Amino acid sequence: MNLHLFNNRAYIINTPSLKDSSVKFVKAILDKLNYVIDIKQLESFDNALDYDTYSIKAKDGKFYLLKVSFDSSNKSLKKESKILKQLKGFACGKFIAFDKIKISEEIVCLLMQFPDSLCFDSLGRSFVIENSEILFKTHKHLCENLKVKSSKTNYLKESFEEFNFPKFLDKKTKAAIDSYSDYKLFEKIYKDLVKDLKAHVPKTLKHKPCLGNMNISSIFLKENLIFFDKLEKCSNFHPLIDLCELILTLGLKDKQKNKLIKSFILVYNDVNAVAFNEFFNFSIRKKLLENMCIYLREVYYLNFFRAEKVTDNINVFYTNFKHFNKIPIFLDNKEFLVKSLTEPVLGAKA
Repeated sequence: MNLHLFNNRAYIINTPSLKDSSVKFVKAILDKLNYVIDIKQLESFDNALDYDTYSIKAKDGKFYLLKVSFDSSNKSLKKESKILKQLKGFACGKFIAFDKIKISEEIVCLLMQFPDSLCFDSLGRSFVIENSEILFKTHKHLCENLKVKSSKTNYLKESFEEFNFPKFLDKKTKAAIDSYSDYKLFEKIYKDLVKDLKAHVPKTLKHKPCLGNMNISSIFLKENLIFFDKLEKCSNFHPLIDLCELILTLGLKDKQKNKLIKSFILVYNDVNAVAFNEFFNFSIRKKLLENMCIYLREVYYLNFFRAEKVTDNINVFYTNFKHFNKIPIFLDNKEFLVKSLTEPVLGAKA
């Protein structure tokens, strides 16, 4: 992952209405892929860490997702392309093309046909809970059809690499953090959290395929059918990691959380509350590490270029505050972390 690729790059687009230059850019990619789409509407669909996603609505009514990375060594899109080919459109997009092409510079791109559907993040928490049985049944069927080489070890390694800000932040960014806050304290908390996270890696259940990244922004609904996007983190860990991630992104109250767990256990009848708690204790530590990393990257490295990512991160922090309060490292650094992670909104300097 080369984060410097994101510094002041115009290809990260935050507005839903795209300019003519973006339409020309997408058409140039489609031409290189030898795939014709008569574009009716083009929108910026999502901005991930190492790729951007465009949604394309064709004049014939078909809907497509085009994922583009300016990192020519991007592995995420290659992995997702293999998963899409394997699943053949079951509960996910239908693979069309994956390639490394050159348009002024080398880019990696993935094109898929996807249902013109509603994202779960627009449907609300109650909808997710009320429809959890069909969600988890679809999730189980998809996971049972996954054949992935990526192991639990790889999943953990990739997670640690993704959040390793002491490694990917440059000296200039670290100095900027230090001039306003306390970079050395951030790094100490990072090291302590990684150590604590490794100590809480679940060990009780046999490894099974999972999505590794299931949250409300990656689940879609069309005519009572469930579809999943962002499949680049599929691995052999356990589906419980997906449940935990979903709960943490939803920010559920205890009663809602328990309903979701009960529904999951009814579908996955080989798991229990003890196993869930083991995975959840791991996941809340991973989420805190992710929260801190996103804050430093988006605020200091990308200079608020993606403001919605900053506000989303603060929302996740607040909705999981009660869970973070169970982590000793968080309690030891609570005042510093609360002021730091909420500073973009509240303005209280740590």
